Amino acid sequence: MDLRPELLPPPVASQRLEEISYETKRISNLTHRGEPMDAAVAAFNEMTEPGWGGGCVRGPAGRHDGEYCGMIID
Repeated sequence: MDLRPELLPPPVASQRLEEISYETKRISNLTHRGEPMDAAVAAFNEMTEPGWGGGCVRGPAGRHDGEYCGMIID
């Protein structure tokens, strides 16, 4: 679907995309190695907070509760 320009999200700088990509890969690697990831996820959520209070990394199907919030599910 084509959206009017004023409805499109603002462009994201390539450097910002690289930062986010790096952090998600780093958190994924922590998960695969069984290392603690709470601090890394908290920092990621802080870095990417959208301003509406929903910056939590979500689990399967967008589930957002105490069990899945802050976890990365492959």
